[in-house]
Amino acid sequence: MATPSAKERKYDRQLRLWAAEGQAALENAHVCLLGATPTGCEIAKNIILPGLGSLTLVDSASVSEEDTASNFFVNIESIGSPRAMVTAQFLGELNPDAKVDGVVKDPAELVGSEEASFWTQYDLVIACELPLSTVEALSRLLFSKNIPLLATDTVGFYGYMTLSVQEHTIIETHPDSLVELRLDNPWPELVDFCNLYDLENLSPADHAHVPYVVLLQIYLKQWRDLHDGKLPQTYDEKKQFKQMIMSHQPNDDPENYEQTVANVWRLAQRSGVPPDSVLAITNDPKAQNVSSHSEPFWILAAALKRYLDHPDSKGLLPLPGVLPDMKADSKGYVALQKIYREQAHKDFARFKTIYLSILSELGLRANVISDAVAESFCKNAKFLKVVRGHPIVRDTSQLSYNYTEDSDDLFHIYVGLQAYKAFVESNGRAPGVDDSLSSEAQSILKHFDHSEVFPHTDKILEEIKRAGGSQLHNIASFLGGTGAQEVIKAITHQYIMMDGTMVYDGIGGKTAVLRFSN
Repeated sequence: MATPSAKERKYDRQLRLWAAEGQAALENAHVCLLGATPTGCEIAKNIILPGLGSLTLVDSASVSEEDTASNFFVNIESIGSPRAMVTAQFLGELNPDAKVDGVVKDPAELVGSEEASFWTQYDLVIACELPLSTVEALSRLLFSKNIPLLATDTVGFYGYMTLSVQEHTIIETHPDSLVELRLDNPWPELVDFCNLYDLENLSPADHAHVPYVVLLQIYLKQWRDLHDGKLPQTYDEKKQFKQMIMSHQPNDDPENYEQTVANVWRLAQRSGVPPDSVLAITNDPKAQNVSSHSEPFWILAAALKRYLDHPDSKGLLPLPGVLPDMKADSKGYVALQKIYREQAHKDFARFKTIYLSILSELGLRANVISDAVAESFCKNAKFLKVVRGHPIVRDTSQLSYNYTEDSDDLFHIYVGLQAYKAFVESNGRAPGVDDSLSSEAQSILKHFDHSEVFPHTDKILEEIKRAGGSQLHNIASFLGGTGAQEVIKAITHQYIMMDGTMVYDGIGGKTAVLRFSN
């Protein structure tokens, strides 16, 4: 076994989460952070430590005494110095593998002066404490270039963040399990292997080590022979099937039979049949009309469509080839594992022939798509996902939300934070206890077709005014952790991104993701 490299040892923990492909994507990524706020710096910290390639930090403010109380990446000695340069220096010290640059410039001016092409140097942009109008303008620019934008803010004990991207494709969504036994559609080699077990003539020790996959297949064949080839479907039928299995259970060591009964539920899942979500991807216009400019994901989706349409596939997805742990002797388990892996390899070989043919048709080189990416696509074919979002806009007149007096609904906090930001943009300062945010809240609610500000929202507004625009480090730290998680999902194209706007209530210790419907 090869000795892990220094980098593998350093990043061991996250390599277990998103593997070498995800780590490479992170190390090659360039992120722009607009606003060296406590929340922004916490997000930066949490993406620099695992190995982000480059970060450009844009901020025009000077370090203040207030910053030293809420931001760990400034100190008293730096008061009066450019906040962008100070935070960039301290953040850069966290990980020498990351390149961190500070730019002393007003983020709002940068957004207003640069064309959309300027932003293509970045893989993702983070906006912290920017005016609503600036976030809206930036969102439209980035959305047109399909560059993800994470906008987040905190004030007092409250915070929110939202992620906007035009289209985001995910191969590795990391479901709970990739196991697919395919006992309802067994292939010949699996059937032949199971037939090698003569349960009636096995010794008690050997009987106790028959893998439950084999037991399921043997007793499923007996059931089908008695029921016109049908699987147990109803609750009563499954109960009878379990009883049939347990009637053959040996008395001295029944663990493998207990595992067999515990996994009868797998028969309720039709193996290999693509779910509607996957069919929507293979039938998507981007998969139907691939070109030399198409992303690898859509070329592979086009290949999957051809694969499913080919008679040899029988309309079934490629086999993942993953076998769960189970009681069995080493010889039997390894042999069974080999059966699944070899079938998965055969399915991938057919799939590879198809996608290489498509690449040739498009005039693209075969190495445009690596074997590792294509194999991952095959293995995760049942769980592919495409996320299509919308720009961040203030005018939400086309959206709706069921606004009620329910004090547990964090929409009250969302309204309060948006009202706060509207006040700051209009007045150039944070509201104080003597100010009113009612008109701003009413304006926000009108976009959702509501006119009345409920008492609990008024309570939230009072709490926000009491904060006086201050940011608390513990709240920034929480948003920094959750925000960095979404950034890494977007960069690595792994795991499922947040869908909506997350609101955090630091007083109640609650989060909620709000989804606004049309």
